[in-house]
Amino acid sequence: MSINTPYKVPQTKNLLLGIALFAFQAFALFLLPIFLLPISPYYLLLLLPITLLTNTYWALIHEAIHSNFHTNRALNERAARGMAISFGTVFHLVRFGHLLHHQYNRTGIDLTEGYDPKNEKHWAAQCRYYFQVFWGLYATEIIGPIFLFLPRQLIVAIAEKLLAADSPHLSVGKKVLLKPSNLWKMRLDAIIMYVSLCVAFKLYGAWWPALLAMIVIRGHLISFADNLPHYGTPIDDVRYSYNMNMPRLFQKLILNFNMHRIHHEYPNIPWTGLPQQFTAQKDVFDVNYFVQGWRQWRGVIPIEQLNAKTLKPAQKGALAS
Repeated sequence: MSINTPYKVPQTKNLLLGIALFAFQAFALFLLPIFLLPISPYYLLLLLPITLLTNTYWALIHEAIHSNFHTNRALNERAARGMAISFGTVFHLVRFGHLLHHQYNRTGIDLTEGYDPKNEKHWAAQCRYYFQVFWGLYATEIIGPIFLFLPRQLIVAIAEKLLAADSPHLSVGKKVLLKPSNLWKMRLDAIIMYVSLCVAFKLYGAWWPALLAMIVIRGHLISFADNLPHYGTPIDDVRYSYNMNMPRLFQKLILNFNMHRIHHEYPNIPWTGLPQQFTAQKDVFDVNYFVQGWRQWRGVIPIEQLNAKTLKPAQKGALAS
């Protein structure tokens, strides 16, 4: 079955890029410790460039989340599941979370840096926020699948205690994420992922801290970049996000993810079509990507300061200044 998108999906580019990035992960997990590490520990330096491609790999998995990796749905899902496993997560789980993000962006359940001083102490909000930005997001992706092995009824019971009865996460999760066929797929993917990691740590032997460092750095790169386009933006506008300018090489490396407002307005446009749409609608860049990253370290922001969604386009960067 094919997927109709406003722009042509770059299937060949995606497949070649996916194969290359998947091969890099396989090399890092298995081939390097088997063939190169016995020769010299200096080969561990090869983990650095592979780790620095973390956001490229995530951006490609993100394309599959929106069915923009390949127009064949079955191939799109199979490739995405394989890439996610090698990335250290479960595809259906991250797809569920990301699609909810698009639906509830800049609202109470998806407002990473926003906090209400009346209901949450500043220090507690800061701890929550910095954990989420430093490693917390990836922690849910790599550790969260453990809970998939609980009986379905128990998973639902735990979710009902943690979430409000009318929570969209709860209602959608029951219908979609915990559907028996999807739950079986997620459990299988989680088994493969955890077994692969255990084998890899065994292969690294005394050098296992190097592999752990790779995973920790990967987690930080993903967690830090996740809320960056939304930090300091107005609340209650699910399509709101910053377009951030950056050098062309870096833009290519993150598959044009810096044009994030365009993506939120048109999530079905593949990464190669985002610059065209940016030009076509005469959109603007609001802030430099790296400046926005620096601002994100400022921490939580009271909700009342974010409640200003009537800004003109030229003022969109003001909230982050």
